[in-house]
Amino acid sequence: MSSRLGDGGSASADARGSTDAAPGEREWTDEGLLGASDPAVTAALDSALVALAALDPARRPATVGERRGFADLVATQIAPRNLAGLADPRRRNLYPVDLEALADAACLLGMTAGEVRAAIPRLVRASL
Repeated sequence: MSSRLGDGGSASADARGSTDAAPGEREWTDEGLLGASDPAVTAALDSALVALAALDPARRPATVGERRGFADLVATQIAPRNLAGLADPRRRNLYPVDLEALADAACLLGMTAGEVRAAIPRLVRASL
C-alpha cells in the first residue's frame, strides 16, 4: 500500500480503498493533506486572507472591533470542520491533550516518553 500524500491524496484514502470513488463522492478528508483542497477549507482560507489583508498594520493598528471581527470570521469559517472546539471562549484557549500522543512526541520537546509521563501529574496540577 503506497501513500498518496505527495500527489494530493491521503494515506487514509488508500487504507480504506476509497480512491476509486467518483468525483463528489469522496470524503472531504480524501482531498489533499488535511483536506487542504476541500472547497470549504479553501473558501475559508481565501476569506480569512482577504479580511487579514484589510487589517494593514502599516496603515494603522487594527482596532479592538476589527480584531474581534476577524476572530469571529475565523470562528465562523472553521465551524464546519472544528472538531477540537477552537475559538470557543468558554475554553479560554485551553484545549484537551491526548497524553499518550504527547508522550509519543516527547522527542519534539527534547524529552523522553518516560520524562513526559513523569511530568504529567505536575502539568495536571498546574492547570487546575
